[in-house]
This record gives sequence, structure tokens and C-alpha cells, in this order.
Amino acid sequence: MVWLESDPAFFALTLASCSLESILQSNRCFIIIGGDWDKELAELFDEQNFFTIERPDIFLSATARHTNRLSIWQPLMNYITTWIQKGRRDYAEVLQRIRQYYDAKPPERIKRIMALYMSEQDGKAIPYIQQRFLDECQRLGVYIIYHRPGFRCDVSFIRTIQKEQPDLLLFINKSPDEYTDRKILDSIRLPRLTWCLDDPNCFIKENFGQNDFVFTWDKWYIKNLQDMQAKSVDFFPYVADLDLVDSSFQERFRSPVSYIGQVKSFTPDEWGLDDKTAELVKHAAKLKAFQPQHDYKTLIMEYQADFGVSIIQSLSDALPQFVRYSIYITANALRRIWLLEAALPFGLKIYGNDDWLDLLKDNPLLDCYAGPADPERDVPHIFASSQINLNIHSLQALTSLNQRDFNCPVSGGFLLTDWVEDADDFFKPNEEMVFYNGRDDLRNKIEYYLEHSDERQAIINRGRARVLSEHTYAARAPKVLETLKNRIVQRYTTHG
Repeated sequence: MVWLESDPAFFALTLASCSLESILQSNRCFIIIGGDWDKELAELFDEQNFFTIERPDIFLSATARHTNRLSIWQPLMNYITTWIQKGRRDYAEVLQRIRQYYDAKPPERIKRIMALYMSEQDGKAIPYIQQRFLDECQRLGVYIIYHRPGFRCDVSFIRTIQKEQPDLLLFINKSPDEYTDRKILDSIRLPRLTWCLDDPNCFIKENFGQNDFVFTWDKWYIKNLQDMQAKSVDFFPYVADLDLVDSSFQERFRSPVSYIGQVKSFTPDEWGLDDKTAELVKHAAKLKAFQPQHDYKTLIMEYQADFGVSIIQSLSDALPQFVRYSIYITANALRRIWLLEAALPFGLKIYGNDDWLDLLKDNPLLDCYAGPADPERDVPHIFASSQINLNIHSLQALTSLNQRDFNCPVSGGFLLTDWVEDADDFFKPNEEMVFYNGRDDLRNKIEYYLEHSDERQAIINRGRARVLSEHTYAARAPKVLETLKNRIVQRYTTHG
């Protein structure tokens, strides 16, 4: 939004009579006041790349509608139209130069990576993972460029590419079309790495293109990503990201058994679910919680008629993301509570977000809740101060491990974690990591390992050694970059 006003006194009067706080606090709102508006407007166009605007009449100022102000309207319209036309010509020339540069660039070169600044909406884990990976790339001699995204059709995204000339764009749990015009980006032979650290069905909104290269943390999703027309999908699992953080025993975190994890309360209104759909979600979630490999769409198809709703007509239909996510968060919480009940008699402490208070309000586990835990400041010390640390994989983890499987042993903690399909690709069971299958097995193993401290320590030592040798960014990043380089060369050499 651009606010043009040649009369500062009138602008002040407008502010006094209207409630404009939300508009004025926006970083996409620009205010130009006074007699030199034409100079300021020209500078604004240059700085903000306002040459994609289709309707110059949106700049009509509040005072231009008054008869005594009409004299400024026509010059203003002419001026804005001139700048829009000039900007479009400039933009076409910029795109042509960018395309020529990337058409001539050697495909095997990955010396400059452009990544996105991440906001609080991305949580704490994903930005930290990105930073650790890019720090390791930088240590290997790669130059890192950061771009701060604006609104969806962010022309400055293209401007940054023009200025910085990256060899690779990095997206984590994001689609390129969220930040700029996808058709324009597809016309530039610039490789894009999408690293999926969650279920891609929850955040990938468009099919992949010729310039996309995909890595997934869990091999289970390779087929899903191929169905989204990903031409190559490689495996880049989680690694330890607390290997550079100090950990030590602290009395305040002493516990026989601890669990660190997040949950989210199911609030149908938040997702716009009617009562019938909400009940269907709850039913599907109960089934998913205890059989994680249940397919979301199959559950909906099988039970939607029982609840009087019709969400999809066949298994080939796309399941609305909000329905899928609602089932996931509800099932995830149910599963975690069900497993944690097995640890209740052993002095369990639960650390996590405030939603635990709502979910446990009628459950004896409420007395175990010990509040939130900062990932860097608290979590390593909790690992080192608990005799047994529990892990309950997210329902998104079907064949691969999560960060806690690597962070706990590297912090000097003993981890008891639930079995997933490919767990023994990462650790030798009962030698480097202990796994459980179901609630009874969890209860039995808690009781056993609380009584065998020497065995616990031996497993910690072996697990930590395995992590430091294979499951760190220092060990994994060079392999990822080499795999990616080979994929890029193969594709661009084959297709020209």
C-alpha cells in the first residue's frame, strides 16, 4: 500500500479521525507526504520494484477525490503510469540477462547457496536445522546468501538472484511458488533444492519442475514426492544438531525418566471444521494413533459416510491439507499420552509446550508436567540429568529417526526410543540404542534399565561414538553436496 498526501496537515487530521494502527504497522505500507511526493515516489519505485502493479488507480489519494484537490490527480496518474511502464521494461531486461547467465553457467558448480530467512512462524527447529547445515556448507567453502521474503509475488526475490547469482536455491519445507512467480522462476535454469523435513503432503502445494531437486528425511515419502513429479528424490535424514552444545548433569533436571516433546490441542474452529467432520477426524485419529501406517485418505474414504460427510470421492482425490493435519495432530497427541502412561509409575517428568496442560487436564500425567524446555539452553542438560530419556517418534516418522535419536546420546544421555522400520540402519539395537515396541515393552525396558546403570552407560558411549562418526552435519553435508552436484550435472547434461 502506498499513501500519497501532498498536505501534511490533512494527513495528520486523517490519522486523528481514523483507526489505522494495523495498516501503519505493516512493512508493506509506504507513506509519502508533502510537496516533493514525485521525487519520493520515484525513489520508492526503484527501492521496492513496484513495476508489477496492474492498476495505477489504486494510488488514488484520499484528498484527490475532493474537488479542491483534483488538480494534482492527472499529473499523479501520468507520473505513476510512466514509472510502471519503465519498470516493466527494466524487469524484462533483467530476466533476459539472468536467463543468459544461467544458461551459460557450468551445472556442477555449487559455490553460492541462496536460502530464505525464516520467521517465528517456522518454529524453532527448522531455522536452527537450516543454520547448522549452511554453517557446515560455509565451512566447506560455500558462500551463503540470505533473502528475506516479502509478499507472495516478491519481485525482489528475482532481484536478489540477479545481484547475487547463486548456484542453488534452498527451500526447507517450502514451495518456490510461495515467494515469487513460479512460471518466471521455472524459465531460469537455476537448481532448487527442496529439503522435506516433515510429511510433504502437508506443505508442498504444487508439482515439482525441471529445476527441482528433492531430499527427504524419511524414505517412506519417496513415492509421494515422485507422484508430485519430482524427477529425483534422495535421502537426507536428520542428524545431531546439539553436537556443539555443552551438556552436564544439573540437579534441577534430575529424573528417573523424562520426556521432551510438543503436542497441539485439536480445535475444530481453528481449521473451520463443522461438527460432523470434527467427529470423523477424532475417529480417524484414534485409529491412526495406534497404527501409524494407516493411510489418511483410506481412513476418510472408509468412514466418512458413517459421519454423514463427503470429503473425497475416491482415493485419487486430493485430501484437504487441513483435514490431514487435523488427524495428524490429534493422533500424535493420543499416541504420546497412551505411551507415556506406561512410564507414570517410574517418576516421569514431561517437558513441552502449554498445550499439554489442556490435553492432560483429566489425566494423572498432569502431575508429571514440568513446563517448557529451551532446545539449546535446557534440553542437553535434561538428557544428561535423566537416567532414561524417552522418545516417541512423530507419526510422520515411518522409517527414519528424528533429531532426539542423535542429540540424546551425543549429549551423554540414555535414550529409550520406539522402533521404526529402518532404525537399525542408524544404530545397532541394544548395543548403540535401545528400542521398544508398544506400551508393555516400554514399561519392561524402563524397569530393566533403571536397575542396570552400567549397561546404560555402555550403550551411551557406543551410541555417542556412532553419532559423532556418521550422524553430524560435518559427516553428512559433504555427501549431500556431492550427491546434489551429480544429480544437477546428470539432469542438465541430459536435457541441455
